[in-house]
Amino acid sequence: MPQVPGGAKLPRAPAKPRRVMATKRSSDWIINLECTTDAVVLPTGQRVSSREQLLEAVQDLIARRQGQRLPDDPVWRPQIRFQVRPDGLRTYYRAFPALEPLGLIMARENLDAADKDGRP
Repeated sequence: MPQVPGGAKLPRAPAKPRRVMATKRSSDWIINLECTTDAVVLPTGQRVSSREQLLEAVQDLIARRQGQRLPDDPVWRPQIRFQVRPDGLRTYYRAFPALEPLGLIMARENLDAADKDGRP
């Protein structure tokens, strides 16, 4: 800190406020549901085989995620993406109507037999 004659210190200039850019987070939330031969696999790894259990499990998943948001955060907008394995088409045709009461956007992605984790 600079000093003046006589040992007195000059007052420090106030720091300039830094400009912080607010980033707008996307509130879209894609829920990937993998359709296999005998079950729908949730992002948690849970395997669900009945329609009623699937609806309840997805509702619980959404409720937990909405409950974790902070008061100032936007509400999550969940969307369902069915990832359909070649042998999971029948499961997809059962699961889609079971989740229609949620009123969410739902899409389908066909997976190849070579896809191990759902991504090309």
